[in-house]
Amino acid sequence: MSQQWSSTTLVAADPKIVFCDLDNERVLLDIDSSRYFAMNKVSIHVWEAIAEPTSVADLQASLMQRFNVDADRCRRDLEALLTKLSQSALIRVQHVLAA
Repeated sequence: MSQQWSSTTLVAADPKIVFCDLDNERVLLDIDSSRYFAMNKVSIHVWEAIAEPTSVADLQASLMQRFNVDADRCRRDLEALLTKLSQSALIRVQHVLAA
């Protein structure tokens, strides 16, 4: 099932996830499942940004500014990354209704 990502959805890194930097990537370790995940510079940027709960809209704006990418591609790639992180139980997701 595909995850729905609204601009107001808040995402945060699961504090139980352990990470370290190796060369130009970050490696995340899920202690509960003993699985590890390698991240590139874009996903590292997202991981650092979601140390505290952050909206999808703010993540997209940050990525567009940092990596000079157009809005449509940024949104597609961000949603794909967040879906993978969510399916792997590496992030916490809170759906917030727009006011």
